[in-house]
Amino acid sequence: IDTGASMSCSCYGQTELVIGDRKFDVYPLPLENVGEKISELVHMPIVGLIGLDIMEELGSIEISEKEGYVRFGCETNIECGDYAFSFEVTKGFRVLTTDLKVNGKDTRVILDSGARIDYMNPSILDTTTAVSHEMDYNPIIGSFEVDGYKATYAIGDRVIDTVSYAATEKLKAYVSQLGIHDISGVVGLNGLIKGMKSLSIDFRNRKVILK
Repeated sequence: IDTGASMSCSCYGQTELVIGDRKFDVYPLPLENVGEKISELVHMPIVGLIGLDIMEELGSIEISEKEGYVRFGCETNIECGDYAFSFEVTKGFRVLTTDLKVNGKDTRVILDSGARIDYMNPSILDTTTAVSHEMDYNPIIGSFEVDGYKATYAIGDRVIDTVSYAATEKLKAYVSQLGIHDISGVVGLNGLIKGMKSLSIDFRNRKVILK
């Protein structure tokens, strides 16, 4: 489930995707071996990506890591105790962008549910001591290795401790390929969803809601 993909795609030829009573034709991703590379990284077979086109058509998506479900097209209500923030959808190669405070600094990021790790412009991170090292893969820019550093994200009055990876040339290459230039990082859902009942993306109202 990939908010970093403008279009849903299959890794192995055309297929028909069924979600509830809705059917969607999904066409092959025009890049070789993408399914194999993603499958190796996540340690399970991946045959395709559900992208923004289907998610927007269905209106919303709710993901619960704790309860292990994904729901499409559900109503999203903001209740007392929830954390909500706005996002925008870029033109051209369409991705979600939002503003977060990263280590206390106002930062414009891509919200990419298909990203295994978060990566930032090193100027936002304290790169004194690396706490992790990862190899990652992005279909647009290929494979790369990065060092990770402790970081905090602030959403309203909630602070999330996480690890973000310092990416310089790769991050520049990625946002350049997308045709957007005011981005300082890429944030996946992993850090945001931990400790939450669920995370919802409401495309009708352009809101991300953390329950």
